[in-house]
Amino acid sequence: MSTVLTLEAEKRSEDLNPRQLRQTGKVPATIYGKGVESVSVQLDTKTFDYEIRKKPESVEINLEGQTIPVSVQNVQRVFTTDAVLSVEFKRI
Repeated sequence: MSTVLTLEAEKRSEDLNPRQLRQTGKVPATIYGKGVESVSVQLDTKTFDYEIRKKPESVEINLEGQTIPVSVQNVQRVFTTDAVLSVEFKRI
């Protein structure tokens, strides 16, 4: 049985810096890939942290009605608290 993690994302607004974004319960993330422009998005921190620990086989991001298959390239965490600081996704 394959497990697919589907995350809901929205484009990141530039009015909040990453620290302020994390204080509202969101985590900044970037989706990039070869031949496409990178996109800054924001995800719900608790949902992402809970679901990613289940070790899904594949990850998809729903962004404005579009489903983007991605792989998690980097999750930056606070060393002492293990809180998520930022995430990088690569398009498949």
